[in-house]
Amino acid sequence: MIQGRQAGALARRRRFWRAAGTGLAAVWLAACTVGPNFKPPAAPSPRAYVTDPAPTLSDPGPAEVRQTLAVGQPLADDWWAAFHSPQIDLLVRKALANNQSLAAARANLTQAREAETRARGGAYPQADFAATASRLKTSLLPEGINQLGPVTSDFTLGPNVSYALDLFGGARRLREQKHALTEYQGYQLDAAGLTITGDVARRLIDLARAQDQIDALEEVLRDDEQTVQMVDRLFGLRLKTTVDLNAARSQLAADRALLPPLRQQVAMDRNAIAVLTGEPPGEAAPPDLRLGALALPDSLPVAVPSALVRQRPDIRAAEAQLHAASAGVGIATAQLYPSLTLSAGTVQESLSASTLFTSSATGGFVAAGLAAPILHGGALRAGRREAVAAYDAAYANYRQTVLESFGQVADVLQALDHDAQALNAQQQAVEAATSARDAAKAQYAVARVDILLVLNTQRQLARARMQHAQARAQRYLDTVQLFAAMGGGWVR
Repeated sequence: MIQGRQAGALARRRRFWRAAGTGLAAVWLAACTVGPNFKPPAAPSPRAYVTDPAPTLSDPGPAEVRQTLAVGQPLADDWWAAFHSPQIDLLVRKALANNQSLAAARANLTQAREAETRARGGAYPQADFAATASRLKTSLLPEGINQLGPVTSDFTLGPNVSYALDLFGGARRLREQKHALTEYQGYQLDAAGLTITGDVARRLIDLARAQDQIDALEEVLRDDEQTVQMVDRLFGLRLKTTVDLNAARSQLAADRALLPPLRQQVAMDRNAIAVLTGEPPGEAAPPDLRLGALALPDSLPVAVPSALVRQRPDIRAAEAQLHAASAGVGIATAQLYPSLTLSAGTVQESLSASTLFTSSATGGFVAAGLAAPILHGGALRAGRREAVAAYDAAYANYRQTVLESFGQVADVLQALDHDAQALNAQQQAVEAATSARDAAKAQYAVARVDILLVLNTQRQLARARMQHAQARAQRYLDTVQLFAAMGGGWVR
């Protein structure tokens, strides 16, 4: 009997070491993670966005701010504060708090985080508890008796634990992919914040531009009214004809017709600002702004290309998608290899509830399940090729996003320089048109020129004033565009 016990103990030790050896082998195999290890793409090689960039932009003319490029200077998150406008600051912050597109982006980020947490749960053993109670009456016909057997009860309960060994890293690649997708949604939130803040600033500047053009047009209308009065006075003295008077009145009516489209633009900008800040247009207080109330930033931070790829959220989002696609290759590769699941549990089973939790009712099990793909009609190999193609597409999309971002920066840098040149030219045009208008009106008063010349100079002056307001606004708009192109204004 003693020898039997020793033999039993020896058998148990052998089973223990075999199990331990199996566990160690499984742990060693678990360290094997198939598929590519993701590395962020190398920094781009260009050192500048345009050929021979000038640190100081063109001269915009007297009494105007001359802008310079501060290469390598970091851009503040609250870049809109550089305009020193309480209205812009208030409405941008209101949009960041209440905009519904941002609310949706925040919810998408929360969803991605929870999906990542759910994927991380697969790295741990899974424990469940099950309990059943049943009453059963069976037929005795299989035993040759033509009647029903007695009613029996069956009770089972107990926990069980299972653990899927990640032999080839498929689960780890899945967690890596979920983490990359969480990063993607985070960068999407930042990109949405950048878009919203930029839209609010642009709409306010466009509103100020339209208001300035209305002011300029109202000044033109006052000139038109003075011209009508002058012609009417001369007509009363029989020095001018009805043709002159009708021509002056026609010019006044034509200029008045320019006001409704500008007022409509103001209304549209106000409505858009209300929507961006999360309010119905009918309940929002309409903002009133002029370009003169804004400070144009004189120093413009410009990141070098190698730094831009790290601070623009759309590029970081494309990189996160590339990372997720890389992990997808690992997931598809791991599906080509076997999987192993370990499970164990204890169970209480009895025909009577009163005998549960007794030694005779206690049982248990330990099991290992191995599954290996053999024949899937080429589906698994095709799945891996599909994942590789998805990675190639994500890499091309990343490269395209980088190229487009460089193109946007190049466009806006050149636009800012051209804006300064245009403003200088428009200022000269206003001065020349004003002089021409004054001279024509003076000559007309002494009957030396025709009324058509006076009206023509007035039209030229009106056009010059409107274009001057547009040129001033364009510098502000392109400054906002530069800040957006630099990736400023992340909301996290």
